[in-house]
Amino acid sequence: GPTVITVHDLSCWAIPETHPPARVAYMHKHLPKALEQAQKIIVVSNHVKGELIKWMNISSEKIRVVHNGLASTFQPVPLDSRKVLLKNYHLPEKYFLYKSFVHLFFSFSSFAIAQDDIFEKSTY
Repeated sequence: GPTVITVHDLSCWAIPETHPPARVAYMHKHLPKALEQAQKIIVVSNHVKGELIKWMNISSEKIRVVHNGLASTFQPVPLDSRKVLLKNYHLPEKYFLYKSFVHLFFSFSSFAIAQDDIFEKSTY
């Protein structure tokens, strides 16, 4: 039947040194075939869409960007509560919380370039 596949990143191609060799080999062997067989491909960003087009020669029409979302319960914390949390956890006024599986160094390298701009535009 029809197949839809979701791709979160192509880090096994972009930064293979951050993955175990067995994972890189597995992804290089199986992902291209899965992408070819899928009728539609969902990606989480325009960046990943561009990578698929560039590295996998996938038609743009086959790819749909669906950004990751948050439940409506995730809202900015009111200023008074935020000040208490910052004090309790000994955090500076401006900080960045980041969770990742394998892309820590790569992502922080990119983040460091944009960090000042992000904090200057923050409304929180």
